[in-house]
Amino acid sequence: MEIIRQTPPPLPEPPYRKDASIRRSYLGIVLILAGVVWLLYNFDRLEYRIFDMFFSWQTLMIVLGGYLLAIRKWIGGGIVLALGVVFLLTDFFGIHIPIGKVVLPVLVIAAGISVLLTRR
Repeated sequence: MEIIRQTPPPLPEPPYRKDASIRRSYLGIVLILAGVVWLLYNFDRLEYRIFDMFFSWQTLMIVLGGYLLAIRKWIGGGIVLALGVVFLLTDFFGIHIPIGKVVLPVLVIAAGISVLLTRR
């Protein structure tokens, strides 16, 4: 009787490596864009209003939402991204929305969407 030696199949790539690669790529792109915008502003090729829009808390929400979407956190990423876009556009166009009248209904809507889209 002879023993046949077989090589084991290659192991799949661990999921944390894919996530780390996505995180690195996303962070690299965000840093490059921030540097380009900053350089354009420093050389007077960009108005202060546009520069201020890129370096604001609303843009930080958009970047965070995009990051969550990149790592496949669909619901949380979509909500954070959408809120960042809404707040950025209202600030950019000078539209005043009373936050006290918006936050609770938006949270209720987000909870409803979350309940509908999550699986058991």
